[in-house]
Amino acid sequence: MRLFGELMNKVYAQYIIIIQARNGSSRLPHKMVRSFYKGKTILQILVERLLNNFDYPIWLATTDSAIDDKLVNTVDDYKIKVFRGSEENVFTRFSAILKKEPSKYCIRICGDNPFLYLGYLQKLINNSEGYDYTSFYDGSTPVIKTHYGIFGEIIRSQSFLEYEKGIIEPINKEHVTPFLYQSEDSYRINKIKLPEDLRGLDNLRLTVDTEEDFELAEKLYAKHSFNDGINYNIKSLFNEIRDDKMIQRKMNQQIQQNSK
Repeated sequence: MRLFGELMNKVYAQYIIIIQARNGSSRLPHKMVRSFYKGKTILQILVERLLNNFDYPIWLATTDSAIDDKLVNTVDDYKIKVFRGSEENVFTRFSAILKKEPSKYCIRICGDNPFLYLGYLQKLINNSEGYDYTSFYDGSTPVIKTHYGIFGEIIRSQSFLEYEKGIIEPINKEHVTPFLYQSEDSYRINKIKLPEDLRGLDNLRLTVDTEEDFELAEKLYAKHSFNDGINYNIKSLFNEIRDDKMIQRKMNQQIQQNSK
């Protein structure tokens, strides 16, 4: 049974999910094809959870580099679509997908976030209508610029494709959405406050960019996951992190060394 039922499908029929992932990370190469939980990669876990809870079209946006051949192979058995494009220009990967599969909104997900929480993602969906950009915000900062690793963001597809007609700044070629959240005078931005569950977790880091991130995330996910990685107990996870000073120190160290 899908978590959000048939009603969701009737109300939200114009969304597309794009997972951004590649193997050529400078900090941790090949992280996307490493076994992470019960023999599955981070990407496979994300795809399974999304397929089991949403009926939207799902795309993997990766590169046309040979290093990502193996990455693409890991999702051969899943009912998702794959687009391969420029390694440097991530923006064009997204625009190409939006042209191939027109949609009203695009849900952007980073492939190195195994703890993506679908409850928070559903809240974004529920509050995205009429906005060019919808995201949780930590104060004045969109969470895509943080190290939390549990959120997605939503873009109005038309705004994305209209921006492409002009000059795409280098920062947007790499990071895709700054043209939206840095231009509040030009776009309708929906800033959703961080969930209360995150109170007191300023040093939370669940994104996977380094070997240290991977090893800690692997242990935490194995402890708090259930149902073969489709879901996980986020409150239990948060409570452990609050109570464990060693985990906090490890996360804070990685934040200091790898701040965005």
